[in-house]
Amino acid sequence: SACGGATPRCLVAEGRCVGCLADADCSPGTCNASASTCEPLPDSCASARLISLGTGTVTLNGSTAHANDDTRLSCALPGNVGGDVVYALDVPRRARLRARLMPAPGSPLDPVMALRSSCDGDTSERALGCAYPPSGQSEATLVVDALAPGRYFLWIDGDGGEGGAFTLELEMEDPSSVDSCVAPGAYTLGQEPIAISGDTSTLVDDSSSVCGGRGAPDAVYAITLAQKRRVRFEAVGGGTFQPLLYLRASCADASQGAQLSCAVGSQAGTSVIDATELTAGTWYLFVDGPDRGTRAGRYRLTITALDPAAPPPNDSCLTALPLPVPVSELGRVSVSGTTANGRDDALGCGGTGPDVAYTLTLTQAREATIKVSPAFGSNFRPVLSVRRPSKCASELVADTVACTVASSAGGSCGLVVPRLDPGTWTIWVDGVGALGGPFDLSVELAPPPPVPANDSCAAPAPLVLSSAPLTVQGTTLGASDDLAACGLGLAPDVAYTMTVPSRVSVALDVKAVSGSPLHPILGVYADGVCTHSFTAASAECALGDPAFPERATLVLPDVLAGAYTVWVDGMPGSQGGFTLRASLGAVIAPPANDSCGVLSVPELITGQVLTGDTRAAANDVATLGCGFPTGGNGELAPDVAFSFTVAAMRSVSLTVTPDAADGQLFRPVVSVRGPTTALCSSLAPVKGCAAAQDYGQPVTLSLTNLSAGTYTVWVDGAGASSGRFGVVVQ
Repeated sequence: SACGGATPRCLVAEGRCVGCLADADCSPGTCNASASTCEPLPDSCASARLISLGTGTVTLNGSTAHANDDTRLSCALPGNVGGDVVYALDVPRRARLRARLMPAPGSPLDPVMALRSSCDGDTSERALGCAYPPSGQSEATLVVDALAPGRYFLWIDGDGGEGGAFTLELEMEDPSSVDSCVAPGAYTLGQEPIAISGDTSTLVDDSSSVCGGRGAPDAVYAITLAQKRRVRFEAVGGGTFQPLLYLRASCADASQGAQLSCAVGSQAGTSVIDATELTAGTWYLFVDGPDRGTRAGRYRLTITALDPAAPPPNDSCLTALPLPVPVSELGRVSVSGTTANGRDDALGCGGTGPDVAYTLTLTQAREATIKVSPAFGSNFRPVLSVRRPSKCASELVADTVACTVASSAGGSCGLVVPRLDPGTWTIWVDGVGALGGPFDLSVELAPPPPVPANDSCAAPAPLVLSSAPLTVQGTTLGASDDLAACGLGLAPDVAYTMTVPSRVSVALDVKAVSGSPLHPILGVYADGVCTHSFTAASAECALGDPAFPERATLVLPDVLAGAYTVWVDGMPGSQGGFTLRASLGAVIAPPANDSCGVLSVPELITGQVLTGDTRAAANDVATLGCGFPTGGNGELAPDVAFSFTVAAMRSVSLTVTPDAADGQLFRPVVSVRGPTTALCSSLAPVKGCAAAQDYGQPVTLSLTNLSAGTYTVWVDGAGASSGRFGVVVQ
């Protein structure tokens, strides 16, 4: 009864009058619990309530019921007009901030909160983190890792326009280093979103992805799920920094198979991965920098758990969706679908992710142009394949008429099947990696092109060989897929019969004509070979190398008199016009330096040109240490060895020049290994390697500061190319 006026409440334990015991005593202000005095409502930056954070949890009560509407929070609903309050937080040390916002019992507040480095009410883009309650819950949790020492501003707002009382809990935790897989930022994802603020500028470059990140510093987070969930990862960069995201099942495994998805920053600086189905366990998310532009900077990362999507209806052969065929079976049909949350049923053409099936029923032969494009924002890498009637579930190579893989995550892929005969065909939309996504599928039907006369062994076109080179024009358009040349040709193919009058060498060169999408495969088989049952082991064959996929060359050094079938096939999904050139020559003997015997490896003397020939050599080694794209390291081509000795440290250059007559089908690849006491040792380090720019062109490899010792020189070929050449060391 003694307390009144400015001190209306009694602190009984201390026997004195105070200004307040609770916020209700200070309407419309708030009660400072430590001083038991009323303070103005923290309704603006000018009246923000100062909170000093240290050890332990700070709990305070407040209300937005009588506050003005000063700001818009980045994660609030559009049109939000609720009152808001702001707290100034003093952070004394580098720490992770955890804030928990709970409406008071009976309060109508639908809470939203955001942390900013600047209090300005109109700069929501400066938010370091923003949080709201998950669906069906009333509490919001915000985690920001890791804050540098300084002052920050926490805004409390409400969705729906109604204000109300709340309880706010603030706690500082020691942050993780997040700089590598040794100590990733560890989080357990529950119902509430996780908001993380970070900066890659102070980190180092530990990792990269198929989307980029080479040379840019990166952060890594270990996200643990207690149950299968759909998870959305969103990173927003500060300033000009556009963060790059990628997700792995294993932190240190940098292989493409271990990477589930990646996302490159948009023009707005936002990267999003929507992992539609992650099983219980720990997943690793990397925040990296792009290959171009600003390589490092500040970012805000939000991780949200969502309910898993339902499996797509066409998840198997039994539930494949029929495509609506246009009138007269001519024209375009387009559908939208998703592979997200589907099973992995089809394995063809490198598809390792969830997939869906469509059927296309034709009553007459048609050419089909098929394309699949991931929907905007979808990051899966699509795989497209077409299977024969009644072969929907078959994984046999012979039952897939065409397939193709997108070159990158989020990219489109398409193929043209020149002839689909009457029947019900299956179109599979698959993906590389464990994550799927939404897509658009289109099928354009047109009359098939004419069938080439040499479509099969029933009527192969003759190659009449003589001492003069022979050149013929051909096409695989409109042909059927009779044989998988070299075990890879899932494309239309045509046949030629080649009669060899006597024991000779034969040089073959097939090249796509200008504008033709054909990536040829060249196969030479015993006469009459016409089925898919023959593999690469039963034939001489050649593929194009990565730099020139439109061309394949093959030299057969010793061919007995007789008849042979020459097949021109294509890499999966490719077909088109080509020129085929064939010529005869004298039998070519195996070279003496085809192996690594000490006596058979010629020694290169400075300034002296030695001749060599790979055409009749065996394929002993591929210059894998060069790191060229697959097929460009000598994996398929014959090779020969040379050596040279360095008496004292010096720099050298090696030049390999194809012969003007017998080297025009040769694109040489040269590598040097050593120094070593054992010639041709596969354990010797690769000192350097180089490849010619084109067929018939020379290549020079320059090596600086070689230490004393003996070195092995391998002359190999890109693709399956081979030829006669000269080599000199300077």
